[in-house]
Amino acid sequence: MENFYLGFCRFNKKLEISSKFYPMKKQDEVLSDEQNPAFIFSQTHTELLVKALKGEIDLLTLVKNELINRGLNDEGQWVGFENAKKLLGGT
Repeated sequence: MENFYLGFCRFNKKLEISSKFYPMKKQDEVLSDEQNPAFIFSQTHTELLVKALKGEIDLLTLVKNELINRGLNDEGQWVGFENAKKLLGGT
């Protein structure tokens, strides 16, 4: 993964933020707060954000485990808990 997007920012592997504006959806599309990636960490404690930034928390593993706990695959489709664990390689 060379770059990844978080909210309206583009990051590279070194977590350097691009100065360009990168909307996740079309300009005319309205997103609810729950679906807007710009707010994904708005209620997350600062200590957790700092740990994630330092690599002390693996966010991708947390996301995979959450999808497994919901029984979903990497497309957000219901596949059942056991299948989700197999597909996503949960811990």
